[in-house]
Amino acid sequence: MTATFRHCGLTVSDIGRSLKFWQDALGLELVARQSQDRGYIEVVTQEPGAHVHQAHLRFPGSDDFIELLQYVSPYGEPKKLLPRDPGGGHVAVTCDDLRTLLARLEAAGGRRFSDPVELDRGINAGALVVYLRDPDEHIVELVQPPRTPAQSG
Repeated sequence: MTATFRHCGLTVSDIGRSLKFWQDALGLELVARQSQDRGYIEVVTQEPGAHVHQAHLRFPGSDDFIELLQYVSPYGEPKKLLPRDPGGGHVAVTCDDLRTLLARLEAAGGRRFSDPVELDRGINAGALVVYLRDPDEHIVELVQPPRTPAQSG
């Protein structure tokens, strides 16, 4: 038996606003948009009357996806989980210019936790890292790997 990564699904309150963050600012490619009303979506989610708008976004140059899901019905209440809360999580994204990407994401509604931090230990020592929230409170981690001597000179 083998298992491979397929996608990460994020529930959002406004799919148009979320596309401005994930597609326009972060640079993911919109692959498909669709709506599901009742049928299998009710069974899989155990949400009677489920009506969901979906957008599938691909990271450039990969087969890795983010799936945005907006529940038209039943409507859910937004939650603001902290990094320490079980059930929470984050989406980590590697980038080559963290400060520029952070500014674009903030202009699209992202809110940073702190200024970027250079990691001083561990397997990612030397990387520049920042956490921010998307417009629906999902946590996004931006990671700029350390520059090699060839990149610095």
